[in-house]
Amino acid sequence: MPKDDNDSFIRKIPGFRSGKTWKMVLASIFYLFAVLIIISVFIVPNNSGGVQSSVNQTLNTPGVINQSSNSSAIVNNSPVQTQSIIISYSSTVENEIKYTIGGYPYTIQPDSGKVFLVVNMTIKNEGYDKFSVNPFYFNAIVNNIQYGYDSNSYYLVNYLESVDVLNNGTLTGSLAFQIPVSDSSSLLNLTYNAPFVSYNIIWSKI
Repeated sequence: MPKDDNDSFIRKIPGFRSGKTWKMVLASIFYLFAVLIIISVFIVPNNSGGVQSSVNQTLNTPGVINQSSNSSAIVNNSPVQTQSIIISYSSTVENEIKYTIGGYPYTIQPDSGKVFLVVNMTIKNEGYDKFSVNPFYFNAIVNNIQYGYDSNSYYLVNYLESVDVLNNGTLTGSLAFQIPVSDSSSLLNLTYNAPFVSYNIIWSKI
C-alpha cells in the first residue's frame, strides 16, 4: 500500500522521523514555542507601533496639542507671584519724650540708667491680603538683648497704631524702647513675631 504524501512529509520533520510518541510531543512543544517567539518578534512591534501612531495622532489632533502648548506657555510665562513685607527703619536715642495735651507741655523720663530708643518705621505690604500691625509684635534687639516696646510710645507724635496694612498699602509710625544707656550706641535689629502667622519680611535699615 503506497504511503500517504502528508505522512511522508511529517516523517521528514525532526522529532517525527522515528514515529515515537514522546519524541513527537516534545517536538510539537518546541515548534509551538518557536512559533510564539516569531510572533512576538515580528507582530508585537507592529502592534505597539500602531498604538504609538494612535497616541501621536491624538496629540496632533487640532486643539489638543495647542491646548497643551498654551497651558505650558501660560505657566512658564506667568509672572512669579512674590509676597513680601518691606520694613524700612531708622532710630534715634532720646533722653525724654515730649508731648502736649490741651496746649500744655509734658515730659516723660525713662527709667534710671536707661534711654528711649525711638524707632521710625515705614511698612509696605507687597502681595499679602493684609499685614497685621501691633506694637506688641515688634521687638528691638540691642547687644543680644531683646526688648519689648515701651507703653510710653503712645505719646510719640507718630505712634505706630494697631491696624491691618492691606495689599499695596504703606504705613509709617514710631515705637519707643527703653534700653540701657551703655547700649545706646550698639547695633539695632528689629524683629516681628505675630501668633499663628508668618510673613516674608525684608528689613531695610536707613
